[in-house]
Amino acid sequence: MKILLIALLLFNFSHTAFAEGKGTVKIVTDPGDAKIYVDGKRKGNSASEKGQTFAIKLPEGEYVLEAIKPAGAKEHYAKKEIFVAEDTLQTISLILAKRSNPDYLKKLKAKY
Repeated sequence: MKILLIALLLFNFSHTAFAEGKGTVKIVTDPGDAKIYVDGKRKGNSASEKGQTFAIKLPEGEYVLEAIKPAGAKEHYAKKEIFVAEDTLQTISLILAKRSNPDYLKKLKAKY
């Protein structure tokens, strides 16, 4: 009886996970705790602890991932185009590089 119950629970879990028709994308950023955007829409922050991921489910299709971590006049930034297929799991690593922070510079110009 226990085996049957476990088998039914496993079937229901796997059936539910794949019935959505979405793929899972796990995102890791270096440095961590960066703002994550998918096609320009904010989705949350990447994990601040090394080895942890930010996971999101997306319908099949092409997407632009961006990660931004403000740091005064400079910010850390990365951008990557990805393809998500149904019922897949992929891990994307984004190494953020320093660039001028346009928001910071805009505020600075408005101030003077």
